[in-house]
Amino acid sequence: MSLVIIIFLSLLSITLMFLLYSMYKKNKKIPDILKNISNLKDINQKLKQELENERTKYKKYVDFSIPTQSKSIIVCVDAGGVITSTNSYAEEFYGFLKKEMIGRLAVGLIIPLMDSKHNDMRELFKRIAENPKIYIDYENEGMKKGGEKVWISWTNHTVHDENGAVKEIRLVGFDITPKKQIENEMLALSSYDQVTDVYNKNNIMEIANNELKRAIRYSRAFSIVVLRVQSSGLTLKSEVDDDFLKKIADACKTVTRTSDSIGRISDTEFLIILPETPIANVSLLLHRLRSKINRIISDEGKSLDVLISASDQKYTDDNIDPIITRAINHLKI
Repeated sequence: MSLVIIIFLSLLSITLMFLLYSMYKKNKKIPDILKNISNLKDINQKLKQELENERTKYKKYVDFSIPTQSKSIIVCVDAGGVITSTNSYAEEFYGFLKKEMIGRLAVGLIIPLMDSKHNDMRELFKRIAENPKIYIDYENEGMKKGGEKVWISWTNHTVHDENGAVKEIRLVGFDITPKKQIENEMLALSSYDQVTDVYNKNNIMEIANNELKRAIRYSRAFSIVVLRVQSSGLTLKSEVDDDFLKKIADACKTVTRTSDSIGRISDTEFLIILPETPIANVSLLLHRLRSKINRIISDEGKSLDVLISASDQKYTDDNIDPIITRAINHLKI
């Protein structure tokens, strides 16, 4: 299109020169000449504006700051999240044919129904349509046709109808999976116990204090459980190895909710945070946990005891330390 405009402007320039020569021969006045020049400038300005308008329309799909060598995923969806169009790289990246994508809901096809943090993604495009300024740039988990998990960084542009309602959401995305993998590895090293794959002491204590503050602020129930595994009787040699500790941590996970948090606070002690749980409701969890761990001890043929205790927040507690201390002081077989 740019080449056509250049040729057109060149022809106009030649025409202008011919016009000036003709007017000179006919002794036309200078103001008339200037008027024709002004008209030509107006035409030139209109052509430039049309070119800029075309660029603006195209820029809604592709950011011109992106190097031409890079590959971008372009997907358009309606306000309900149904895919209306894609570019060829999106099809190549996700592993679908165009006909397999058009007319399908993006969530459930290229975006999981639930992400790894248990967030329901089915309302994603509704949230984008209702709050487009918040979701101009964001990252979320995606999935390919074979089920492979990926991470995409998106830039969104919402298109509105004559009534101001969102009729289309245009997404330009880039694969950031390698970057996210490195971030997750660094997070795991700093937040999780490498033996048991539960939170390390620093992280579980921070979570505990944050949950306690929330319970105090909103007058909600808050309880904890402390668990210790130790050698029985006069046994001097510890039978608590890394493999056994991992099984104990896994047992804790099976009896807790997704809203609960588990951490290792010493070599053989674990802390479980139970938000919005009255102490009266903890007894069933203690019974189930004790049964599971005793079964593990029996299967392993070890001479070990499991000590479990629970505690809750008192009116004088403003941090987690006294609550944990009370639980430790009441540990029993």
